[in-house]
Amino acid sequence: MNIQANKIGISSAATFGILWIICSTAVHFALQPMMIIAGYMMHSNLSTLSWTLTFTGFLTELVAWAAVAGISGWLLASIYNRLQSGLKSSYVQPKHNKQFIRSQVYLDAPPLATPQLTGCYVSVLDGEILV
Repeated sequence: MNIQANKIGISSAATFGILWIICSTAVHFALQPMMIIAGYMMHSNLSTLSWTLTFTGFLTELVAWAAVAGISGWLLASIYNRLQSGLKSSYVQPKHNKQFIRSQVYLDAPPLATPQLTGCYVSVLDGEILV
């Protein structure tokens, strides 16, 4: 399966942009609780620090985070596709999802009228015997 790297990159950029807007909104309306949460996440005491959230800073970081996420998503999909194409050369994928095993089995059978049958051809497919 080949992943479309551009679509993954754009999806990642959009997702991180939405998350940045949600996070910035939370910081704007609930600064002190967000400082406490950020301190817990970084294992730090941020109570002596202060955050500044300007509109310019908001837009700059929105673009920066979206760009980093988009490039990261594109790179992830590209590396995955490269690894997949490297594996295809050593593995031949069947055209269907079922595992197909074909073998010939000759069974002793009593002589019949013409045409005379001395054995039969058996095909095994997913545990079912087709005669």
